[in-house]
Amino acid sequence: MTEETKTLEQLKAELEVQQSLLTEAASYSYQVDPFVYYGAFSVLAFCFLTMVLYAFVSLKSKEGLSDRFFRLSAVIFIGGLAVYLTVAGYSKEQMGGALGLLGTIAGYLLGREDLKSKKSDSNE
Repeated sequence: MTEETKTLEQLKAELEVQQSLLTEAASYSYQVDPFVYYGAFSVLAFCFLTMVLYAFVSLKSKEGLSDRFFRLSAVIFIGGLAVYLTVAGYSKEQMGGALGLLGTIAGYLLGREDLKSKKSDSNE
């Protein structure tokens, strides 16, 4: 009976230690450096500015806002989001799924053919 009492007391002591560690971890607040916010915002601003400039150049061209414009602007946006996730300080585990999805979308957009070129090829 004394051995069972000792093991029970040891288990209670271990449980108290684990509970104190959990409450300590729960009370920990994650402080983010303000420069992380500035860096992440500057990446998004640069991405937006690049897309606006590309839209301006596309509007001035003969082609206008074509399918190519939308594909390339989407790829610019996806690249900006990928860099944003990196700069914002997310861990590898948090970024893995998002980067996989962004890469899938970018691969689809870049691998897809233009509808106009497909129609002109079939007419010839």
